[in-house]
Amino acid sequence: MKLEKEDISFIDNYLKKEGITYSDIRYEMVDHIASAVEEKMEVQQASFYYAFKAYMAANKSEIIKNNRKYILLAGYKALSVLFKNFINPVFIFLISLFFLLFYSLAAVFPDFDYQSTFQISHFIVTILLGGTFLYKQFSGKERFSVADKMLGFYCFLNYLPNSLFRVQDKIASLNLLFIYYSVTLSFSIVVYLSYREITKSYKNQYQLQ
Repeated sequence: MKLEKEDISFIDNYLKKEGITYSDIRYEMVDHIASAVEEKMEVQQASFYYAFKAYMAANKSEIIKNNRKYILLAGYKALSVLFKNFINPVFIFLISLFFLLFYSLAAVFPDFDYQSTFQISHFIVTILLGGTFLYKQFSGKERFSVADKMLGFYCFLNYLPNSLFRVQDKIASLNLLFIYYSVTLSFSIVVYLSYREITKSYKNQYQLQ
């Protein structure tokens, strides 16, 4: 016995209200619950509402527990993606490019304000990533676990050295400072590209616009 679209939407909305906010986790749960409810309706000749209510009465606590487990797993995957970015060829290329840019500008224009250039560039990238993270948190749009966790970790890791500890103010060597600038900007860009790639993959998987 197949469920109607309205029944699937009912399950999805129910899970949302129960705090299962990540779309990818919720969609997998909806599929699992729908199959179990269909089987119960078939075997017991029950209505959707009765079968769903009975299923949730028996399995709700396990579903909530699984949600926490999947979120934790998504966090591990997000950290893995972040650290893999350090060996990403694009990351290495961008570091070299930014370093050459800063080094050349400082050599050609001795009075060039590279600190302001870094701060402005870093601010733009941070706003792009941080703004995306906050928008996803509060807009009610689709949120995907690994992509969301990756942005959250990035915002935290970005805040510590650049805003809290102000590492850039403690580096005396100009070349080391340029390396720090280059790594920071390159990492931010690669994280943003990874975020877009992961989000696109989720949307393709679940056939979302």
